[in-house]
Amino acid sequence: MSLIILKHEMEKIMIVKIYFLLIIVNFISVTYTFALSGKGTKDEPFLITNIYEFQQIIEGDTLLYYKLINDIDASDTRNWNVGDHDRNPDTPDEPMGFKPLYFSGQIDGNGHIIKELFINRPSEENIGLFSTLKWRLWDIRFGRIFRLGLENCYIKGKIYVGSICGFLASDNGSITECYSTGEILANDRSGGFCGWNGSLDGIIDSYTSCTIFTNNSINDYAIASFSEGLNVNGNARKCYTIGKAISPKKVSNFGRSEDSPDCFWDIETTGIPDTGGHRAKGLPTSKMKKKATYFNAGWDFEKVWCIDEGKDYPKLRAFGKCPPLDVPLEPEDNGNKIDAFPNPASTLIDVVYKLQSLGSVQLIITNSYGQKVYNADLNNITSTQEQKLSIDISTFPSGLYFVTLRSPGVALTKGVVVVK
Repeated sequence: MSLIILKHEMEKIMIVKIYFLLIIVNFISVTYTFALSGKGTKDEPFLITNIYEFQQIIEGDTLLYYKLINDIDASDTRNWNVGDHDRNPDTPDEPMGFKPLYFSGQIDGNGHIIKELFINRPSEENIGLFSTLKWRLWDIRFGRIFRLGLENCYIKGKIYVGSICGFLASDNGSITECYSTGEILANDRSGGFCGWNGSLDGIIDSYTSCTIFTNNSINDYAIASFSEGLNVNGNARKCYTIGKAISPKKVSNFGRSEDSPDCFWDIETTGIPDTGGHRAKGLPTSKMKKKATYFNAGWDFEKVWCIDEGKDYPKLRAFGKCPPLDVPLEPEDNGNKIDAFPNPASTLIDVVYKLQSLGSVQLIITNSYGQKVYNADLNNITSTQEQKLSIDISTFPSGLYFVTLRSPGVALTKGVVVVK
């Protein structure tokens, strides 16, 4: 009898030990999930430094804030979840790579880029860096992504497939100042930037050059170079696409109606002509590289966009890829000139200039992000002879700067390297 009681007590002790072991294991796993720097608040967001931390972003109904603090190399996602998961040789194309995030928080890309992202989920829906964004939680608008770039991605899914996002319904979030490049493979209802966009807040100030492929689409206009869906009433605004949509059926850019205000597509690179009768506009490459095309549509070239006039498509200022000026420079043989000495410089530069036109002149110095760090009005230019202006740069951090001289009809720029 005593042996039976002792055995029973030993079993109870063992159950208690297992219970506490499970608690410890669970605690460790939760601790790992939250192993990001920061508190997840608006003032102290979780800080993301690599693709492993990005995959740790908490999904579901959360009101958490995240921020990237550097560019991210995601090339290792090609090695994630590789293998025959169901042990069936007849299903070789199984889910591999990064797992798309269902997200309701806020992510500030901070002008950084995720490169070489790999997602292979050919039998799944809502596929992209984000599967979908939650827009309204407890009457609070959330699910926001902004200032995030995605370069050279490879993303494969079934339907509602895109690069940045898979699906944005009417109650989903918003995406602003983002862009993507790479390849998208899908069956149906998909786009180069977002698979389906019907969000009330929508996609704003964004672009894509992704190529999207399908061999299985059964409907016309189910594949789009930017996004499929209800891109109307401002759901996509001030966006453009230059990516190609390849399908045996008819394709679009911003959905069948092409009814996205102040949006554009390149009719040469996409291969899709503009037949008229819609708010999105198709233009030849030469006009897509003109500032006036977008400026006349209300695009913000002071804070959001910049352009290397006649040479490239608009770029987002947040990513620091702007040229020194987004207007053509004057030819070098017209008698106008600008130079700066010494170069590199440390505490002082002498700007030497000569203008053939007289009158009001403005001298501006910008950093590599297009931000003004010096501005002076040089009024009463009464001579066409060479002149010199000394400028104190002792407070400028090390980096590349652009000295620009502007007067009516003239814009001259000189790059200067500051070394401390």
